[in-house]
Amino acid sequence: MTFNSLRDQVIAVTGGSSGIGLSIVKKLLIIGAKVAIADLNAPAAGAIDGVGKLDADFTYTKVDVSQRNEVHKWIESTVQTFGRLDGMVPNAGVCPDEENYYDDDRIQLQLKVNVMGVWICATEAFKQFKKQNTPGSIVITASSQGLRGGPSNPGYAASKHAVVGMMKSLAVDWTPQGVRINAVAPGEKPPMFTDRG
Repeated sequence: MTFNSLRDQVIAVTGGSSGIGLSIVKKLLIIGAKVAIADLNAPAAGAIDGVGKLDADFTYTKVDVSQRNEVHKWIESTVQTFGRLDGMVPNAGVCPDEENYYDDDRIQLQLKVNVMGVWICATEAFKQFKKQNTPGSIVITASSQGLRGGPSNPGYAASKHAVVGMMKSLAVDWTPQGVRINAVAPGEKPPMFTDRG
């Protein structure tokens, strides 16, 4: 499979310093895209060695995705560095241990990052695409937990269900305006619950 359509494209990736986000960043750099990484932590030393050069192929900015002003400044900086924005990957998310279902702070954190963070990044990217008068693409990292329930993480599953619903609604509004929005749902297939009667 080739990804020539992504060569020289400018893609913003949140949560790009580790895990799935870092894998996305590496793949984009390997195929020749320019990447703007946003995360609360910088990539580990050597994590991107050999696949890209700082400030030439990629940038890193410390960003709290739940704060619109930080996301807005990050996108502005990305456009100043690379000239435009072609795509956004709202990937940042949190999934804390939920053994205590009654911990409201944990649920609030997941809604703040996993839902509001996606909303803010998607809408800021959309505004930039419209400002440039260019098409754009947004690919949200959802989760298999956003498609069906699973054990021990109701807050995370709820946040990812919200993200899937948000993507579907935004696609109805934005696709006719030239902005594609999709989601991927990585993760293990959780057990299905059945009525054993």
